[in-house]
Amino acid sequence: YMHIFLFMVAINGVAPVTMNMLSSTGNAKRGTIISLTRQIFLFIPLMLVLPLVWGLDGLLYAAPTADLLAMVIALAVVRPELRKMREGQGAGSGSAL
Repeated sequence: YMHIFLFMVAINGVAPVTMNMLSSTGNAKRGTIISLTRQIFLFIPLMLVLPLVWGLDGLLYAAPTADLLAMVIALAVVRPELRKMREGQGAGSGSAL
């Protein structure tokens, strides 16, 4: 069952990177929300609900599903910040991100 558990481990780093980026740009509240998203807001509820539907497989798919959803949420939260950074840099230097 290790292949199921490690299915989304490659994208697991997106949420911590966006959390650190938001914290370093002065958006610590958003960074904190991103850090709590996977473990508390997604993983625990999925760990409780998915086994009711799929049994042990549901429990094993809870972590990869939480990773995928956390990545999508993190990218949605960080996208406006990246846009602001791009607009700020483009006005003065002539180069874009």
